[in-house]
Amino acid sequence: MSENKPSLLKRLVRSSGWFGFVTVSFWVAFGIVMPVLLSTLLPETRIALYGQVGDMFGSVNSFFSGLAMLAALYTVRLQVVERSEASERQMEQDKIQAEEMRLANENVLLQKQMRDEVELSKLRDALLKVYSDALMLENDTYALLSARRHLKNAPRLASVNFANGDPLGDCNAATHRQTTSTITLKSDVIMLKLINNDLTPDLCRCISAFDQTVGTYNEPDASEDIDAASRLIGERKQKLGESIAAVWNQAQDLHQAKYESAVKEGAT
Repeated sequence: MSENKPSLLKRLVRSSGWFGFVTVSFWVAFGIVMPVLLSTLLPETRIALYGQVGDMFGSVNSFFSGLAMLAALYTVRLQVVERSEASERQMEQDKIQAEEMRLANENVLLQKQMRDEVELSKLRDALLKVYSDALMLENDTYALLSARRHLKNAPRLASVNFANGDPLGDCNAATHRQTTSTITLKSDVIMLKLINNDLTPDLCRCISAFDQTVGTYNEPDASEDIDAASRLIGERKQKLGESIAAVWNQAQDLHQAKYESAVKEGAT
């Protein structure tokens, strides 16, 4: 098989060479022989007549050449129009994609804003609850001091004085309410840390200071001077209110800064 391949290739080359030689020879012979043959077989008048007929077909050749040129120009025009339409379609598609991207960015921004508002709302409710529970603890402390004073001034010989009610029961009930309010305020501190531990350290310290101040009046040997207690607890409550306002303002500023940053990122 390997010996036959070169011979086959040689035959193909040889045959193609012969074909080219024959073609070129025929073309040369036609260009030389045809004028001699025509001049020999036909008279000069007949040759001139055939030449005029051939010249008449030259205009037809020009006509078809013109048609070919017009067809080529029309084809070029169709290509230009098609490219222009494709460019317009691409521009419309780019506009649609840009609009979809803008709507997607607005949707993401809206979702972020809603999450931030929910967190801000939780913090606001927690701050309001802290101040409300602090006021309740203050009132329960005043009630406890008043009940102790009432118990101290009650008759010692009667366990129950129907004229003055039950001083001992009132004192125990006030102590229970004051203890419950203290526990509630401590749970508020835990809730604040869970909601936002970054903004509330100072506030938690103020709550602890208020709780410790009020807790001193829960001792059995605590002072019964309501006026002194009111001044001291009032000072602690004022600091607590200022700390709550500071946390709220800081949270609002942080929320606004996040929103502006998100708007800038969406614009870019």
